[in-house]
Amino acid sequence: MNYFCMYFDICQYRANTLLDGCTPHRSCHTASVIDRVRRLASVRPVTLLAALSIIVTCCTISPDAVTASRGTSGQVTSTTVPGPSIDAALVGAPGLGDDYYPNYGNGGYDVTHYAISIIWNNDERSIDAETTIDLVTTMDLARFNLDLFGLNVSQVLVDGSAAGFSRDGRELIITPTATIPKDSPAQVTITYSGVPQLVPTTGAPFSGGWTDTDDEIVVVGEPEGASGWYPVNEHPLDKATYQITVTADTSLAVASNGVLAERIESGDTTTWTYRSNHPQAPYLTTLAIGDLLPHSEPPTTSGVEIRHWFAKRLFAEAVATMEPTSDMIEVFESMFGTYPFDIYGSVVIDEELGFALETQTLSVFGGDIVSVDGIFDDVVAHELAHQWFGNHVSLSQWSDIWLNEGFATYAEYLWFEAADPSYDIDDEVEADYIFLSSVTDLDTPPGAPPADDLFNSSVYVRGSFTLHALRRTVGDDAFFTILATWVDEFGGGSAETSDFIQLSEEVSGMDLGEFFDDWLFRDEMPRLPR
Repeated sequence: MNYFCMYFDICQYRANTLLDGCTPHRSCHTASVIDRVRRLASVRPVTLLAALSIIVTCCTISPDAVTASRGTSGQVTSTTVPGPSIDAALVGAPGLGDDYYPNYGNGGYDVTHYAISIIWNNDERSIDAETTIDLVTTMDLARFNLDLFGLNVSQVLVDGSAAGFSRDGRELIITPTATIPKDSPAQVTITYSGVPQLVPTTGAPFSGGWTDTDDEIVVVGEPEGASGWYPVNEHPLDKATYQITVTADTSLAVASNGVLAERIESGDTTTWTYRSNHPQAPYLTTLAIGDLLPHSEPPTTSGVEIRHWFAKRLFAEAVATMEPTSDMIEVFESMFGTYPFDIYGSVVIDEELGFALETQTLSVFGGDIVSVDGIFDDVVAHELAHQWFGNHVSLSQWSDIWLNEGFATYAEYLWFEAADPSYDIDDEVEADYIFLSSVTDLDTPPGAPPADDLFNSSVYVRGSFTLHALRRTVGDDAFFTILATWVDEFGGGSAETSDFIQLSEEVSGMDLGEFFDDWLFRDEMPRLPR
């Protein structure tokens, strides 16, 4: 995620001047990056930094995408407003206490499952929806919040009984008829409707979530876009399983996370049900509705099913771009451990969104990041690697975003190293270190990115250099043991940087405190160790 400049000619000049004379070739990852920077600078007003970061980023959204979601949606204040008579000790916090964004998410409970049911009105671009949330309380709970942006709430039930509710900005405040005891299961059902909107965020310089291109719908919700289309506890600490059911015109296809469990045609409409059986962070939940065609690849030798959904007009480009997916899964399984979910694939939208996002089991690509000539292998590898790093092992705090992006960026190098015998990873990282240090600011500590610039280039690039420096410091055997152990120990849950440092020291038997301080928390980027 990156800033976009407003001056096309400056961007093009910077790209052409800085990159003049470089010749792409198959074994030169740096050169392929350069080639894409040139092309992107010629078709979209992005800074050189933004263009570079499309190659190493999980998600870069264009100004058009920011304004693509249409319409407005009001908020309903309920008939019962939670009053001051409720003991404060029984009220769940309106945030999970994230270091950077303390109001992200909510306290007092853990969600175990979301069942989202949507009827999509393609003409009105609106939804009629019901979301049922299974949760377990972590305290005696007389009042609690969910995150919801816009949309009209008409009813809230808690364990089948009507509950009081009110709206305060993005907070949906719910008062059950009786206090729910600590450690008790509860089921909350919210009925709502309206035109979903993009969600402004404090964690990135643009809005995200429900994106309406007029022809297609696609959801890209990092870091907090999920609340624009369903009520949610919106923080990666609270992962849950999902069932997503969408009824839409039969002429439209629907794609979402997980396995397609059921597809029922009924006259002019079809109902699609997808199930995600593994814990999933809210921002990794996606939905696409439009003129999409399915495409399947043979399962990997380890049995991972691969299915894609491609925009009809871009079908050939999308097939060519995603062709290495099976081989990539097998390479990454040999390094990181078994692929952690039931299925994998991608959805490609017929819109130049300028992004790819690692939504769980179904990564999202814009039409400008597919090509028949296979030049986007690094982006495909990046989003796939996130399934282990970021999706399976999730963040405890958004300040630790380098654990997602630095790891996925380094996985690009690992893929090329495994796929191409002529590829010298040391030479490539050294070349990128020299080149990228000269064109962007890598002196921002990736372990402590600015809260208002969470997805800056240093998180991706210097984060990946940190891992290569660690590999050179501890040796290959220890390094790959660290990666596999990280996935094995923390997969399915969340972790933070201190966990990774401790694990690295345990596996290597080395004191790495100064090493990680230099690479992650000090301003000036160190030199790569020899």
